[in-house]
Amino acid sequence: MKRVLLSAMLFVAAAAGGAPLAWQDSEFARVAETDGEFSRVVYRNPERKSFTLKLAKPLELARDVHRVTFWFARLKGDFELSFIIRDAAGKEHLLGGYSSRPSFHTIHYDAMHEFSVWCFYENKTDFFTPENVTERIREEVLPGIAPIVEKRLWPRPFELVGLRIQPAPGPQTDEARHDVENIRAGRGEFWLKTPEFVTVNGLDAKYNWFMRDRLRAGLDAHRPKIFPDDLTGEQGKIRCRIEVSPGYQQPAVWRAERVFEIDKSRPVELFRQAVELPELAPGIYEVKGKTWREDGSFAEARLMRLYVNFGSNAPEVAPLAPAGTYWESGRKDHVFPAGTRQAELVLRNAGKNDCRIEVRDWLKRPVRFEVVQRRPEWKVRIPVEDGTDYTIAADLLREGRAVDRAELHFGVASPPAPAEIRPVPANVTPYCDYFKTGNLSVAADYWEEMFYSNWEFGDWPRIDYEYVVEHFDRWIDRQVAPRRKNFSAVTLKPIWHGMEPLPGVFRFSEMDRRIRFLRDRGMKYNLMPMPGSGMPEVPWWWPDNQPVLTQYGYPLNYGSRAWFGLQKMPTRMPFQSFDAAYRTGFRTYFEELLKRYAADDNLHSYILIYPNFMDYPWGREPTYVDYSRAGQQGFANWLKSQGRKPEPMPRVFTLPDVGAGETGPMLSSGMRDFMEYRFSIYTEVYRDVIALIRKYDPVRPIVLYNRHMPNAIEPLLPVLRGKGVAFQHEDSPCVSSLGLASMCYLAGVPFQRENHQFVPTSTLTIDSDIFYGSVYREPWLWTYRWHSRMKGDGLRALPSLDYLAACYPAIREWIAAEPDEPEVVVYASKTDQLFRKRDTTFQNITGIEPFLDLFSYKQIPVHMKSEYTPWVKLDRFKLAVVNAPLLRESAMLELAEYVKNGGRLLLIGNAGEFCYEKPELRHELTRLLGRENPDVFRIAAKKNPLPAPGGAPFGDWFYDPETYETVLEAAGVKRRIRLEHPDGTLDRGFETVRKQKDGVIYAAVQRRSAGGSKAILDEAAAEKKYGRAATRVVLSGLPDGDYLVEKFHREARRIGVLKSVGGRLAFDADPVRIGELQLYRITPQ
Repeated sequence: MKRVLLSAMLFVAAAAGGAPLAWQDSEFARVAETDGEFSRVVYRNPERKSFTLKLAKPLELARDVHRVTFWFARLKGDFELSFIIRDAAGKEHLLGGYSSRPSFHTIHYDAMHEFSVWCFYENKTDFFTPENVTERIREEVLPGIAPIVEKRLWPRPFELVGLRIQPAPGPQTDEARHDVENIRAGRGEFWLKTPEFVTVNGLDAKYNWFMRDRLRAGLDAHRPKIFPDDLTGEQGKIRCRIEVSPGYQQPAVWRAERVFEIDKSRPVELFRQAVELPELAPGIYEVKGKTWREDGSFAEARLMRLYVNFGSNAPEVAPLAPAGTYWESGRKDHVFPAGTRQAELVLRNAGKNDCRIEVRDWLKRPVRFEVVQRRPEWKVRIPVEDGTDYTIAADLLREGRAVDRAELHFGVASPPAPAEIRPVPANVTPYCDYFKTGNLSVAADYWEEMFYSNWEFGDWPRIDYEYVVEHFDRWIDRQVAPRRKNFSAVTLKPIWHGMEPLPGVFRFSEMDRRIRFLRDRGMKYNLMPMPGSGMPEVPWWWPDNQPVLTQYGYPLNYGSRAWFGLQKMPTRMPFQSFDAAYRTGFRTYFEELLKRYAADDNLHSYILIYPNFMDYPWGREPTYVDYSRAGQQGFANWLKSQGRKPEPMPRVFTLPDVGAGETGPMLSSGMRDFMEYRFSIYTEVYRDVIALIRKYDPVRPIVLYNRHMPNAIEPLLPVLRGKGVAFQHEDSPCVSSLGLASMCYLAGVPFQRENHQFVPTSTLTIDSDIFYGSVYREPWLWTYRWHSRMKGDGLRALPSLDYLAACYPAIREWIAAEPDEPEVVVYASKTDQLFRKRDTTFQNITGIEPFLDLFSYKQIPVHMKSEYTPWVKLDRFKLAVVNAPLLRESAMLELAEYVKNGGRLLLIGNAGEFCYEKPELRHELTRLLGRENPDVFRIAAKKNPLPAPGGAPFGDWFYDPETYETVLEAAGVKRRIRLEHPDGTLDRGFETVRKQKDGVIYAAVQRRSAGGSKAILDEAAAEKKYGRAATRVVLSGLPDGDYLVEKFHREARRIGVLKSVGGRLAFDADPVRIGELQLYRITPQ
């Protein structure tokens, strides 16, 4: 794949001489004042609907412009801003984007006041077509699609025509939330700086940076700015010192002294006083600011982290001599050796001042506090403990006022772990028993615990005694321990960044305390060393902690206003085997955990996170990552290992206002190499992690938790088989998880689920968990998690957990039975999902549409396979279904052989139109099958109205039922259970599963949860909206005779002895709400 080079020029001023743009007053907004290149806009729109402030004269943009950037400062109200451009055809386009405005969850409320009033905005992706777009279309787009794609281009030239203002509909979770009166009245006021225009992709920029603590990013001439109000909340005349240091608590390499006049009501003056940081070499930097008031008293100190992704190759700058007061430990990284009982620290440059010294441990508990009179030498000796870190702060006092402050984070190393591998206790549950069919297990998950964030109040993040200790203990004692029989274990998350705050200093003491706390209450624990983001969450001191970069060269979702706040953390995308952070730091840390806890008989299992490799696919352009320096090097190393020459990472071809999949499959050689790299890297990584665990623990179960948006799952399954590893899916309870459950079942890999809407708050959710967790023959394994977003609903869930305990006997009986073996398989295509749809969400794998349609709307047991599951043989099925336009040649050959040997094939829409290995060909599958093959059926890819009560989650495809019934009959597919309306037609509002054991027949009948798992969180609301409905259960293929029919779940009762005539037995199920499950036992007499 050829790398496209863009213009080296970066920013173009919008108006000559930095003059402000001329705006035309509108009904709702006007420019009240101008000051050089700044304009003050005031608006009022009582209906709070979006409106446009037009330019008096449109501004023509240069041909190579493809991004708009601007600064704005909010004074009143709350709003979203975005520019509007017009193309040569007269069509206007809204440029939505990112803003550095602080919002929750990215920034906690208490920290928002530290942000400057000035915020940076940039449109989200490269909306403007590059000059060489025609060349890229020729290289990236299939010939047959290229003319269609070319018609979708925005014709040049472009004009900037206006600014779209969207008043907030109500108080948001950002820094404006207290301005309630103006927000509700639709009033607002802000300063706007003349926009600038970007003409280079961020990966091609010579200088590329990201300031994590201010959510700002920039390229080349747009250097990092430090505004006066970034440094202090004080007003008036303020003296400041700004220092830049490479790494964590290292000496400064750049320093500036300034005097500011701070008045937040005058943002233009703040902007003009901003300090621009110098160009730096690639790496991590701390930007430290200290401020003093006009009377010389110390105001405050603030810290911001700066990541230079691409930068100067200038020689390393020598450290500067320290300025002001500072602490000296005399130890590398300020870590004292294990066994130290008193740490000696020296305070330098204190002068002839009294000093107030305070020492706190990592839980913010006071260790020492004293006011020391002036003396010639400031040495402090502090009692310390192994494996503990501390913060010491010294305030220099003059006439009782603080005139300077020095702080230091220091610690004592943890003692080394035993060198020998200790045996696993004989009384632990081995994975063969835990994953045994018929086993039932639920884990309690305190999602944001262990130095991550606060589930009860939504803090982000916070570490102190109340949060770390008291909240956890209260959660266990109030909610979990009274229901200990419900749970197999409690998940503990000793995350690397929280557990090793300084090199070699491990906070094992709190981990050990929690383990004792659980043991005293008769509970075991799971060890999960990774946070929910799937990243190893690298500590700040780690020297190679680069942000994930998108294909545009920007940090992944760096803007605070982006929807999914969790992904704005500046950590690396984890677990690339070429990544130094994984290869050395995290693996070493994880091994320390194994050495310490693998021999603990209270440890139940291990949980690992399966991470994403791409940004979330919502919106127009899914972003392929990681394009950081390490990510690019990893790809180059992989090519080298394949005997290939290094090539640049490919970039996804996209067009403005065109869906990611609308430009056809991405089948360039570079993109195909990139995908194979991704698949192989995860397989290699988890093979390594599993081997590491098995080195210390060959016995306990391992759960590989994949988040609800993973990719490249199937190639990993053979690595898990026989290793005592289960795959866990987050998006349950819903039908879409059954596709993955099917693949795992057929691969011989246990499948575990997590309730996506957190710990169930209704018995309907519990019922759905029972049903979807038992479709195949497998253990019933779940994780229930408490989460900050529940906002107190954890207590509302307690009756549901009590209901679950009462259901255990019925669940055990139900899951011990054998389900009917499916006669239909959907041949899904991961290749189509990734290369054509450009989507990473597993439930969007191409093939999930007919899979859900068969199970949810047609009551047909079904399995799923893909091109990455060769262990699933087609000859065991009567019918195969394919709807993917893009297939690998191996899949096409396999399908053709299946039909040749007597199998029946249903093709939906343009299935098999493209061949992955032969992009120049069309309809290769049809050629292989023969156009008039009587064993090949076709139906249109047409969406029909969804049957009541509504669609299943992700199940918005309901294929023509009459045609489908004809195909099923021709293939000889039989329903051994069906649910009917009184007139005998199929009742498509219910889902069902049939099982049997020792001659006893079991039937599960669930009314489909329309609207997904959220629709059944509130039972009263669900019943009010959807009411109750009944159905008739019809069993076929039974020997004629008498059968005792009993309902043994949900108001158990004896229905009576019924006769089977002609192999058919029928009875009426009870009226139920959506999500409600009924289990029936049919025993021959």
